[in-house]
Amino acid sequence: MVKQLPVLKKRQLTQKQHNNARISFGHKGEELACAFLTGHGYSILERNLRLNTYEVDIIALDTQAHELVFVEVKRRRNTQYGQPFQAVGYKKLHSMHRVARAYLTTHIFPLDYRFDIISIVGTNIEHFANVTWFT
Repeated sequence: MVKQLPVLKKRQLTQKQHNNARISFGHKGEELACAFLTGHGYSILERNLRLNTYEVDIIALDTQAHELVFVEVKRRRNTQYGQPFQAVGYKKLHSMHRVARAYLTTHIFPLDYRFDIISIVGTNIEHFANVTWFT
């Protein structure tokens, strides 16, 4: 019996979602993160890739480190409820890992890979490379 490959889909925002302030705010954060990564020598390969309920915001190629990078973007208006990166926990990293495994089975990359977080508050962008979660 042949094992079926995972089905990865791109998330497409509807017009109603584009008009939703919260969703639009997050989408603009992803655009800022893509511009930031591109400015630092990364090549953007995919955005908003889903596997069932799991999702990765950005898949990029770090041309300097020669690594495939799976990026989660978190954006907040202020730090009243903490820094955006603090919202990325074990569940989200697990979700990113599931998408990464599916992506690597459907795309052949002879590279190492890692997980990063882009944290945005106002105009301040912080990049956390090679994050892990210890249980």
